[in-house]
Amino acid sequence: MQVLYVEDNILDSDLAARELTRQPGQFSLTTARTIQEARAILQKAQQFDLVLVDLHLPDGNGLELLTEIRGTEMPTAVVILTSSGDEDSAVAALKAGANDYIIKRDNYISRLPEVLTNALARFHAEIDRKNRPLRVLYVEHNSADSQLAQIHLHRYAPHILLDVLPSAAAALQQLPLSPLEPCPWDVLLLDYRLPGLNALDVLKIIHDERFLDLPIILITGQGNEAVATQALRLGAVDYLVKQPGYLFQLPSALENAYHRARLIHEQDALRESEARFRRLAENAQDIIFRFIVKPTAHFEYVSPSALKITGYAPKEFYADYESIVGKVHPEDWVIFSKTIIDDQVVQPVITMRWQHRDGHTIWIEVHHTRIYDDNQQLVTIEGVARDITNRVLQNEKLKLQNATLNAVANAIVITNVDAVIEWINPAFTTLTGYSLEEAVGKELGDLIGSNFNDLAVVTDMWRTIGEGKVWQGEVINRRKDGSLYTEEQTITPLKDDQNNIIQFIAIKQDISARKQNEKDRLQLLAEVREQAERVRQIIDTVPEGVLLLDEFGRVMLANPVGEKDLAILGGIQMGETLTHIGERPLAQFLTPPPRGQWHELTAGSRTFKLIARPIHHGLESSRWVLVINDITQERETQRYQQAQEQLATVGQLAAGIAHDFNNIMGVISLYAQILQEIPNLSAKHQRFLVTIYDQARQAADLISQILDFSRRSVMELTSLDLLPFIKENVKLLERMLPESITVNLTFDQNRYQVNADPTRVQQILMNLAINARDAMPEGGTLTFALSSITVDHGQAPPLPDMGVGEWVRLNVSDTGTGISPQHLPHMFEPFFTTKSPGKGTGLGLAQVYGIVKQHGGSLTVQSKEGVGSTFTLYLPLLMSQEVSGKSFTITQNTPSGSEVILLVEDNEAMRTTVHEALSGLGYQVITVTNGVEAMAYLTQTETAVHLILSDLIMPTMGGAELFRALREQHHNAKILIMTGYPLATQENHLLRTEKVDWIQKPFDIASLAAKVRAVLDNQV
Repeated sequence: MQVLYVEDNILDSDLAARELTRQPGQFSLTTARTIQEARAILQKAQQFDLVLVDLHLPDGNGLELLTEIRGTEMPTAVVILTSSGDEDSAVAALKAGANDYIIKRDNYISRLPEVLTNALARFHAEIDRKNRPLRVLYVEHNSADSQLAQIHLHRYAPHILLDVLPSAAAALQQLPLSPLEPCPWDVLLLDYRLPGLNALDVLKIIHDERFLDLPIILITGQGNEAVATQALRLGAVDYLVKQPGYLFQLPSALENAYHRARLIHEQDALRESEARFRRLAENAQDIIFRFIVKPTAHFEYVSPSALKITGYAPKEFYADYESIVGKVHPEDWVIFSKTIIDDQVVQPVITMRWQHRDGHTIWIEVHHTRIYDDNQQLVTIEGVARDITNRVLQNEKLKLQNATLNAVANAIVITNVDAVIEWINPAFTTLTGYSLEEAVGKELGDLIGSNFNDLAVVTDMWRTIGEGKVWQGEVINRRKDGSLYTEEQTITPLKDDQNNIIQFIAIKQDISARKQNEKDRLQLLAEVREQAERVRQIIDTVPEGVLLLDEFGRVMLANPVGEKDLAILGGIQMGETLTHIGERPLAQFLTPPPRGQWHELTAGSRTFKLIARPIHHGLESSRWVLVINDITQERETQRYQQAQEQLATVGQLAAGIAHDFNNIMGVISLYAQILQEIPNLSAKHQRFLVTIYDQARQAADLISQILDFSRRSVMELTSLDLLPFIKENVKLLERMLPESITVNLTFDQNRYQVNADPTRVQQILMNLAINARDAMPEGGTLTFALSSITVDHGQAPPLPDMGVGEWVRLNVSDTGTGISPQHLPHMFEPFFTTKSPGKGTGLGLAQVYGIVKQHGGSLTVQSKEGVGSTFTLYLPLLMSQEVSGKSFTITQNTPSGSEVILLVEDNEAMRTTVHEALSGLGYQVITVTNGVEAMAYLTQTETAVHLILSDLIMPTMGGAELFRALREQHHNAKILIMTGYPLATQENHLLRTEKVDWIQKPFDIASLAAKVRAVLDNQV
């Protein structure tokens, strides 16, 4: 439905628009504020189904617009809006052609859609009634009569459409059962004589039972006055006799019956309406009046509400109108008098002040209509006077509030429920750059919205205000110049009396500067926190303990290391007051010691260094930084390294001595064997030679132990799985050791592969077992425990000289007498022993130490007197099972030969002895004193040399240099190296990697013979 709503009150029009939009698809509303604006809209091509017009408008009366619409026969329904109790105006509106009226009272807005719909339906029904033909139902059992009537009406009154039914029963079946049902016929033409029920019976049923107001004409073939009288009494509107020419009377009779019935109906409706309007006027809140101007000025009618509004009863208005109108305020009298006197001044609405009977002033708003006679002389003024005192006061209050709103610094905007702007204050213009004219009528989001707001925030805002709740939050909007700003806003929904949201008020404050300041502050705070966190991380990663103390000694800050040290030295936690460190007061540590900068303190088994520095604040120092360095491990490492260095120094000295001893003992041993071959040697001399040889062998064994300790032994390294190897040795030890000693073996995996010399490892096990046996004279338990460990990067190893990687750990534990603390640091020194004289040389543990070190391992011991000792060996775990060395077996036979051997030896005694031994075996021996002489001989001689037997360590050129020189000249002579002590790493590398054959000094003739023969025969 297209509706034009003419209303000057914005609030009323908004409420009406909101209510009509609740009916989706039913109403399309256009608004106008004045009659002039409505005229302009109606003159356009747009067609409106209905005009809803207020009775009182700024430029005229709504009845004027109604009269114009009806005068132009515009096909538009009209509904008048009247003030409370405006009865006469409502009656006048209906008389002027309005289709309905509605009073602005109570919940009239909620009834508006129904009133408009019904008014339009009545308008269309009236139009249809005027345009459509007259429909008549003719109940006639005589078909000849009905056909004649149809033929006559078709010829002489074609607008009358005749439907024929043959009986009363058929007619009653087609007619409505109640006045609520529509009737398709305008007039009922009823024959008196019908089969079954007669016409009088039908009249009774229609009027007395169904209460239908359908006009009925009775038609009969006999002119019976009694029947006619009875029919009229029962409700028939006319009586027609079927006499010659009656068909010519029929059209006018039908028309008259229809119009007479319509007239009676309209008169009844008018009387009912007038009575209703009279009741309305008598109960109206406003003053409804009729003032006669000519011929004698007086009030013809004043509604009872005058007493309540002015304090004067209607009869006082009637009695002395001059006294009444004299109550008009003097300043407003000119306007009032012109309304009555000056015909040229047409002001349909006037506002004036009136003096109440009790003396106070009231404001009256008068809506009036001027009525003229045929000579265009003003004769009557009709109108409505309304007390608007409260509204005027409210308007004054609103003006004050509006001035206040315009003066406030925060931007304020009022929108409708669709966020369309209705009003803004100047602060909004200052904030956004948009003026009132630019903003009003625009959707707020389209005007200043941006795409930089979180969708969740926007959703929460619309959900909150949609529920009628106040929303507060921050949003980012855009100014007219395109710049962005952040605003803090509060949106408050406004509701009507029915609790429906009608508007939103938003209060906005630009907080961009505050946000920037907050952002800068947060950034600065974040930087400070980040810096503090970096400092904290640095302090936490410092290996020393760091404490921050206040002037009272309370611990304000401590890194993790410091917390541990604090618990050890002070027995307190962070936040508590530190009074003593160890057994000494805190004050002693706040000044430097006599020597150096650090205090040193021993607590239990741990050693600490401490230094304190003041934090100066102004001229005084109120806080202290205390740094604690746990140097226990450092001191232990220092002692360990010192012990290692001492052992290495002793080992180097022992190695040098052993090398010379090897040559001496080699000469003694070989000559002893040579002398034994002299024929006819006495038994006594034979016994002397045997003793010399045995003692030489014992001296050689002693030298071998010294070489083991000094890590200068030549070893045959191979891939060795310690688990089966130790298992076999445990079985051997179980047979060797006393029955009072129990031997155990534990392990946590099935493979412990190392690169080792099996003979030397067995020597380790035997030495440790013998040492444990001596420590357990009363018996006990000897335990071998195998395990593996991993040392990762950054992880402290069990011993300082251990590197990163996989290690095999062997613990050899006994339950013996233990070792005293003063003896423990010297356990691996050569010739150190706690045994009585003659019970040991003091080389057993030194030999173990040297063998372990030469295998790239580490060794330590823990012991407690009366409890026992544990020796822990660490050997590098071999990940590959390849054999890294080679071994050979020396036969006990003494093979000989005739090949040429070049003997290279710088020691004259050793050179002579070996020469005689090899010559005695049948070999041709040529001797030189060093490698240079050997190379010179090989270059000059033409004699084939089958084997070069060379000492490893010699002046000028040793065995290693000789080997490399022969390889460079591609000499095909075989070489066998003699060594008692490979001094340098380079020589060790030669023997280990170049696969050079070698024999260990001192050696006997049998070993030398076998080795030489094996090299010549390529058996090694």
